Amino acid sequence: IYWQQGKLDKALAEHEKALKINTELRTAGPTNLINKRETAQTYNNIGTIYFYKEDYKDAIGYFIMAKLIREEIGDQRLIAQSINNIGGVYFYLENYEKATESFYKAYQILKEVDDKEGMIGCLLNIGEIYSIKEYYEKAIDYTNQALAIAREIGSKNGVKMAYQNLAVLYAHDNSYPEAYAYHQKYTAIKDSILNEKSEQAQSRLTTIYETEKKERELELISKDNDLKASELDKQKTIIWSGALGLLLVAALAFFIYTGYRQKHKANALLKEQNDEITRQKEELAKLSIVAEKTDSGVVIADQEGKIEWINDGFVRMIGYNYQEFIDHFGGSLSEISSNPDIEKVLAE
Repeated sequence: IYWQQGKLDKALAEHEKALKINTELRTAGPTNLINKRETAQTYNNIGTIYFYKEDYKDAIGYFIMAKLIREEIGDQRLIAQSINNIGGVYFYLENYEKATESFYKAYQILKEVDDKEGMIGCLLNIGEIYSIKEYYEKAIDYTNQALAIAREIGSKNGVKMAYQNLAVLYAHDNSYPEAYAYHQKYTAIKDSILNEKSEQAQSRLTTIYETEKKERELELISKDNDLKASELDKQKTIIWSGALGLLLVAALAFFIYTGYRQKHKANALLKEQNDEITRQKEELAKLSIVAEKTDSGVVIADQEGKIEWINDGFVRMIGYNYQEFIDHFGGSLSEISSNPDIEKVLAE
């Protein structure tokens, strides 16, 4: 719960308590498989918290401890997860050689156990490293391998990430037609995923409404049968019938009102998502025109002012590529602008 709330220090304290308990159980006597799994997972969770706190030294230490216990258990998927986590730490430490080695080792293990979802992540990670090192041909190759597996197993999220990475890679490689094509594919599948989530939400609302309706109908049928069984007292039958009629009217009004509210909320959600899709397509059109036509320096940022892309013209003007520019000047318009009213401009 603390992790979900972003309270990392409290989450860390709770995991350390759990680790202490598991360690005491292990030292008190023979440990079972469940205890080892829980201990390894706790080490992994603590490592993850240190990772997000940017304490990479402690993070890698806990990831290694989780890996050692998982090797005792012999669970190859969990071993690969630990190795992949270690590679992630090396990546943020900019030790790309060790990061690549870790990602590839995790990939080989996952390949042996046929964990294709995990293989996709490892391949994308390796492609990202080659992109940073500006080995775009290798980066594209590994990303295409990830895309092929994602298509094979029907992983829409995997396909989406591969399309997005390929669009960026081809843009860095000055292959703008390919970059534009993959950006279109990325936008299309992203919209598809959004639509599926919207349909699932609508389906859940409908299922809830229909379930409650059937339960109420069964309840009413049961009450009606009880009333028929007590016809000896006609006066009571009249009174109960009147009460039942009022209950039916109230229940019907309640469900009609509830159904209307649920449908109204679902329609509002669909409209909001459609508006977002339209906005993204308009932004994509602008991006493609800028990328292919202009020689001037162009910076593209999101609504909050976070810089997402700079074109080659801008790189030539300032003498820095995208990552170097972000490192030297900052990642948002508010950081690089000399306009004292930039925050007001962004808010508008």
